[in-house]
Amino acid sequence: MKKRMIMAMSLSLLVLYSCSGDSSDESAFHTQDSLSSIDTQDSLSSIDSNAESNSDSQNSSSAMEDAVSVRICSESVQSIAESINQHENLKASDILYVDVPEKSCLYEYVRKATGDSDFEEYYKQFVELFEYFFPNHPLNDDYLLYTGGDSFLDYDEEGNRISDYKKVRDHYDDLASGKIGDVNLLYDESWYDDVTEWNSPVCLELGSPIGNGYAIVNKGKTVYLAGKKYDSLQGIFRYRALESYEATDTFEVVGYYSPKSEKVFKLLDKEMSIKDAVQFYENYVNTFPDPENPTLSVKVSEVFVLEIDEGVYGYHFVTTSTFDEVPFDHARAYVPYSKFEYNFSVGSGFMLESDDVDMIYSMKRLQKIESPTNIKSIVSIDEALQILSDSMTSNIEFNVRKVEFVYCLKLMYEEDGSLDTKTMPTQIHPSWKFTLRNDNDDLSYVCYVDAKDGGNFRFYTTSMDLGLLP
Repeated sequence: MKKRMIMAMSLSLLVLYSCSGDSSDESAFHTQDSLSSIDTQDSLSSIDSNAESNSDSQNSSSAMEDAVSVRICSESVQSIAESINQHENLKASDILYVDVPEKSCLYEYVRKATGDSDFEEYYKQFVELFEYFFPNHPLNDDYLLYTGGDSFLDYDEEGNRISDYKKVRDHYDDLASGKIGDVNLLYDESWYDDVTEWNSPVCLELGSPIGNGYAIVNKGKTVYLAGKKYDSLQGIFRYRALESYEATDTFEVVGYYSPKSEKVFKLLDKEMSIKDAVQFYENYVNTFPDPENPTLSVKVSEVFVLEIDEGVYGYHFVTTSTFDEVPFDHARAYVPYSKFEYNFSVGSGFMLESDDVDMIYSMKRLQKIESPTNIKSIVSIDEALQILSDSMTSNIEFNVRKVEFVYCLKLMYEEDGSLDTKTMPTQIHPSWKFTLRNDNDDLSYVCYVDAKDGGNFRFYTTSMDLGLLP
């Protein structure tokens, strides 16, 4: 069996991509903080939980009940563009994208993972969601596996799988009793890399507890259209494995669009605007039956339009989560960035047809909060723009592609450099976020100004133009 990228693994080790590469162009800035490099991962996936039984959680809830909301920004895109253009070294892009909520209750807080879950309840919810996603498709327990505990993968030197995940049916009693420990469930009818004739396989993988962000749903339609590929280890032509499939690996991206775009493309069944597709997708992922009491919402931050066939397209959604209208900081996966010490929330989805979602990767709808501090005032967008302008080289004009307001995430390491991989403590705080393009060095600069006091100016760079088409 061919060795392939495995998404089913310990959540604390789910590395999506690294913020590493060439160092940033310091000549574009007056000052630069010393930045250390860490692996960028979907830290929300590792740390989300709805467990609030301890006294710290109760105190947090009480503190948040007394919180006051803050007005963030109610200016129009045109007004923000005019404010940008008042600075000699900044120019609003013709495709300026603005994503800033009007107001919110803002906090600084710490998020930790608990990982506690009753297996029987988790299993019940998994089966319920399987029936929800795949009605009229029977669950075959030959493909229901568990990861973690005593169930793991191993390969020989040639890449052949010599140890596989174990089947739930063979160990259910030990799983239910807790003897095996914390595990995650994986169902994938293409898992054994042997699908040579199409029989409509499906895949579902949900981290425990359900709603913590770790999720894969694949209904298989896009994989079918991608066709077969040659497996040199097995000497066969087969369809791609559902659990690790990415549509962007097999279909060409023809444009990167704003989720607010009214541009219309022909999907597999009919034409649909990007804006309407985004609304359908967000409604779809935010109305699942489980978890019962979600505390976060999934939000689309970018849309990649992929050409599936001549005149036929699909929508690939880059997603994050929002907490009281404020999204967690996000970035495109698999894009090379300069060194950066913060983490990103990374998720995605894919639509082929106007009335269904074919693939989902990550859906964060739960969080546990510790030590929240309500932020009662912030620097205005005009003040943040002034800080941005003052931090940039004065003799270069930077094209401002995006203006956003986000919650930033930063893993909390111990003094000796170690990290508690069980609880994954993460600092959360709000920031202004500006994406700039410098035509002189062909780099995009993603810059941050902390909303609370205007301090901690920081940035990372990439050669990719991160602008979005309207």
